[in-house]
Amino acid sequence: MQLSTKYSRYLLLILWSIFFLVHGHALFATHNLAGQITLERNDPSNPLSYTITLTTYTDPSEAGVDRCIANFGIFSFDQVTNNFQVVQEIFGVKRMNGPLIPVGTPDCGVDSTNDGIAVRGNVKRNVYKTDVIFPNADCYYIHYFDIARLSNIINIQLANDIPFTVVTQLCIPPPIIGTNNTPVLLNEPLFDACIGKPWTHNPGGFDSDGDSLVYYMIPSNTYVDGQSFQPLVGINPNPGPILGYSFPDDPMFINGPIEMDSVTGLITWNTPNEAGIYNISYVVEEYRNGNLLGYVQRDMAVFVLDCDNEPPVIETITDTCVTAGDFLEFEFKAWDPDSADEIYLDLNNGPDGNNGPFRVDDPATLSGFIRRPEGDTIVDFTNLPVMSTNDGDGSTPVDTIIGEFNWQTTCDHIRIGFYQIDFFASDDLDRGSFDIGSSTTTLTDNKVVQIRVIPPSPEDLFLSKGNRSIELTWLPPDCPDLVRGYFIYRKVDGAAYQQDTVCCEDNPATAGFELIGTNGGLQNINFTDDLLDIDGGFGTEICYAVTAVFGDPLQPTNPNRQIESCAAVSCIEIENQPILLTEASVTFTDSTSGSIDVEWTQPKIDTIFPSPYTYVIYRGDSTAFPDVEIARQPYADTSFNDVGINTVAQGYSYRIEIHDGGDQPINLNDGDHIGSTIYLRTVGGSPGFIDLTWKEVVPWSNSAYEIYRSDQGFTGLFDANDFVLVETVVGTGDSIHTFRDSLLNPDIEYCYMVRSIGSYGRPDVRDSLRNNSQITCDLARDDEDPCNPDLSVIGDCETKRHTITLTKQDEVCDLDAGLVTLSYALGNSGQFQEILQIPYSNFGRDTTFTIDYSGDPERFTGCYSVATTDTFGVTSRPSSPLCIDFCPDLDLPNVFTPNGDNVNDIWVPKSFSDVVLREVKIYDRWGRLMQISTTDFPNLWDGRHYRTGAQAPAGVYYYYVSFDVRRLSGDETLELKGWVTLLL
Repeated sequence: MQLSTKYSRYLLLILWSIFFLVHGHALFATHNLAGQITLERNDPSNPLSYTITLTTYTDPSEAGVDRCIANFGIFSFDQVTNNFQVVQEIFGVKRMNGPLIPVGTPDCGVDSTNDGIAVRGNVKRNVYKTDVIFPNADCYYIHYFDIARLSNIINIQLANDIPFTVVTQLCIPPPIIGTNNTPVLLNEPLFDACIGKPWTHNPGGFDSDGDSLVYYMIPSNTYVDGQSFQPLVGINPNPGPILGYSFPDDPMFINGPIEMDSVTGLITWNTPNEAGIYNISYVVEEYRNGNLLGYVQRDMAVFVLDCDNEPPVIETITDTCVTAGDFLEFEFKAWDPDSADEIYLDLNNGPDGNNGPFRVDDPATLSGFIRRPEGDTIVDFTNLPVMSTNDGDGSTPVDTIIGEFNWQTTCDHIRIGFYQIDFFASDDLDRGSFDIGSSTTTLTDNKVVQIRVIPPSPEDLFLSKGNRSIELTWLPPDCPDLVRGYFIYRKVDGAAYQQDTVCCEDNPATAGFELIGTNGGLQNINFTDDLLDIDGGFGTEICYAVTAVFGDPLQPTNPNRQIESCAAVSCIEIENQPILLTEASVTFTDSTSGSIDVEWTQPKIDTIFPSPYTYVIYRGDSTAFPDVEIARQPYADTSFNDVGINTVAQGYSYRIEIHDGGDQPINLNDGDHIGSTIYLRTVGGSPGFIDLTWKEVVPWSNSAYEIYRSDQGFTGLFDANDFVLVETVVGTGDSIHTFRDSLLNPDIEYCYMVRSIGSYGRPDVRDSLRNNSQITCDLARDDEDPCNPDLSVIGDCETKRHTITLTKQDEVCDLDAGLVTLSYALGNSGQFQEILQIPYSNFGRDTTFTIDYSGDPERFTGCYSVATTDTFGVTSRPSSPLCIDFCPDLDLPNVFTPNGDNVNDIWVPKSFSDVVLREVKIYDRWGRLMQISTTDFPNLWDGRHYRTGAQAPAGVYYYYVSFDVRRLSGDETLELKGWVTLLL
């Protein structure tokens, strides 16, 4: 049936009205229990051609409510007008299932239609199908409306007056994304619930395109304007929630919670506690690559009865994975706690065959046996469904079904998502009539099993060493027709990838591996890793993981649909010893021609790296990463003398790299190739002592420090004849160390050198590593000002608060500082006054203070300075002042009303501060001067002519204001131009 947009909404209303007038005696009849609409493509050559299927479940026992035909409305949403548009109305779609109704049968009025199929008591399943061709790739809404809803629904107010409505959205994607069918709901919605017993239901959602399904419950929809029974098709075709609808677990009832699993669709009600008929509705959405492609809405009723029955129980696994081509098997068991009940077991309770992959063309086999309660086996079975029966004489009921699930998977079963297997069990399936007063009930259990069919992985991953490269080869996986290519991952110097299960839930990227390459095509099974991108060291092992990338069997040409297999993993050892720095020792102290000896170990190098090998030496300040290349030398030479540097003012750090014949780095691991010299500082103090502080960062551990002293003057060289060992200090593991040398002559200059004694504690490196600091000299008295902390100040004009931050400079200041004094001067010419004194030891690296001047805003503008007094009473020179400037502000209004009511009669600023008026001029719209003044801001203009005193008429006036802004650096003249409206 080709779609047409020629019908108007009025024709639709007329036709629907005629339909209900013809069946007017049934307008208040009730019969709809459940239903949904699904769509399926019907022409492989035309992606716009579909079959619409409406399935309803009705009780037509009352005259006039059996629907031999169904009507549909199809709509699209216009993004421009933000409204729904009628695409087509389809009338008179005949019921097509069940036996043919004889011509002239009452309550139908249509020839050559079918009668539907009875599924339980008076309840029938009705199926209506019609073909349609949509105009283009777009999203469409397909609606079905029936005035006769099930009556006596306790969670819908006035249910008799609320029509039955279901809606399905179908999005037809562009060809590049593929084709689309809506999900189908394989499980029927027709079972009882007992008070106090758990109730479950599963829609059995299945998407033939392999799209992901998401489930959630919604209030049941209606499709009428209030209670007038006026269909809204063509007027507002977007049904909305029923006013007065309540979920079954609403506090107005005494029921337990009802929940729907968003992934599996399983509805669990634990438990219904109040008898009655409840209406529930849920939506099944389908997603592809994260994009919504449509949904199916089902509406259904649940009959909660006051009955003495226990639901059956299904025991089996919850989820599993299987590699395509492997054989899957697991056990299951279904039993009923009521020994007198029969039991029925199937993979779902729907009419269209088993769900998931278990249809006629991809069967799974299920086999097992039925037994009596005492354990005797009665009969074997080889497939489902299975219905237990009494034994031959009917004296011993049978209540347990035990079996094994078997499935031989194939490559075509590979999916992005999972297969959902819905085990369904029922007791007394052939009884029950949905009669609230009936004592016969049918209870059910649903068990969801998720099965992921994983693509096979590549096989026999083999690694070999090349010229500064690793060569990878592997064998293609099974299912070759679906393989698009391969992902290659690498992990350097770490444990291999341990795949936890066949599910491969953690792929290599989440296990510390890095994607380093991709290969396209089935036979592209080689890869060369040139290792050039490794910048953190090779370690002793490199591991690789290779996965195969498969297309989706459902959409093999869709580039956005791909599935990654488990990984083939292999590792290869690399002989890659670290470079160990062993010496960074000052040999001559001088400001221009100082020297430092640097030494390191010679590592063994794997043959994967081409020779010849070269050491590259980098240097930096002792507090910085060494990144300046200063020398290169051959592999055999493991020492270097750094000359012509200033060893007085600072220490130095060094880094050693080794490069191969291609000038690519090899050994960068562990950080053991980076270290610094010892940098020594001294501070003299009274009476007669010198404090020493030294610092170094080295990769080995220093166990002790030897402190040498000389009183023979500074020469720059350490001479054992002149220097004597004063003390040996135990190493603490810290990078900063201190020592005080006391009882010294304050008139003699003493020179010091510190030597560290350390070790790596490993047999392949010499045990005693000795390194010297530079030589530094000092007098044993306080002859230097202490350090001032850094000062920063910020002023907040709104709160009138100052924020002052003091920051310590470095560790040397810590030795000598005792008291910090903060001073403040008003303006930039006032006298500094001490406002705060803080013991130096009382604040951390950064200490912040807040001073509030909101109570005395005139003191807001001023300057701060800081000075430090050392432990010997010597006070430093105050720091340079840091000032907080004025806060100039001028905000002029654009309306005033000089009408004599004493409200807004004068044009004055909304706010102003730290500004002084020079001149204001106000002109009317013809340029005539209305006001000129040099008075202060509170009286700019009263709305009168400045010479005649006449009231200015209402209107817009233009102003020019000249004013001075106060600044600490001197006042600044600014101008403002604008307009103001005078209202009378």
